[in-house]
Amino acid sequence: MLSNVRNLPRISVLRNSVNISYAARKIKAEKDNELAAILNGLCDKLLLIVGPCSADSAHAVIDYAAKISKISNEISDKIHIIIRVFTAKPRTTTSGYLGMIHDDFGIYKSRRLHCNIIEKTGMTTADELLYPNLYRYFNDLVSYFSIGARSSENQEHRLIASGATAAVGIKNPISGNLVSVSNAVNAAKMPHEFFNNRYFVQSSGNPLAHIVLRGGETPNYAEESIMEIVGLGHDAVVIDVSHGNSGKNY
Repeated sequence: MLSNVRNLPRISVLRNSVNISYAARKIKAEKDNELAAILNGLCDKLLLIVGPCSADSAHAVIDYAAKISKISNEISDKIHIIIRVFTAKPRTTTSGYLGMIHDDFGIYKSRRLHCNIIEKTGMTTADELLYPNLYRYFNDLVSYFSIGARSSENQEHRLIASGATAAVGIKNPISGNLVSVSNAVNAAKMPHEFFNNRYFVQSSGNPLAHIVLRGGETPNYAEESIMEIVGLGHDAVVIDVSHGNSGKNY
């Protein structure tokens, strides 16, 4: 049985009350254009997504982003950095801390954190697309959405990714199956019609959807895995240096 705990705010109300300035939005647009160029092979910079495993403390995450911003300015001719601000936490057993989004007023707090990072540091952000129905609360702020290993085979995640205006990185499943994640990315790149919340919607397909190699039963960051991705018809790939690729040894 499901019981309502609290109502979600209207998307328009949330956006009006928690938003970024025109100047910050202009900076974000410029950085998003560069990100698109990198993923489309039109810019030879590397993409680097860095940040804490969980954005559980807004103050700490903003402080971290400010420090990374200084480094980013020094290497911006070679590397495009996005701050990892994961406000929702997928769990293997669905127990333990589930992320800031679950706090009281969690959607407000999460959106305000993304806003503050952009405004105060000039950095753009990435977040986990754990709940597809919350996409529209953040799609105007988040530059990069990650779909995790446990969600990459889920149809709803693939469909929402197909309508996202941001870049979407889809991780290979925990098994390490690369054909499965290739199918997910191909689905995200195609247009679809589907149900979303109270509407029947149409997506245009997302050309910025791409594969993230995160390891499986064995690591998959080496050349042979990357060449397998290329063989499956994909040009852009992100390597996750944590999770199965690190053996959880940071």
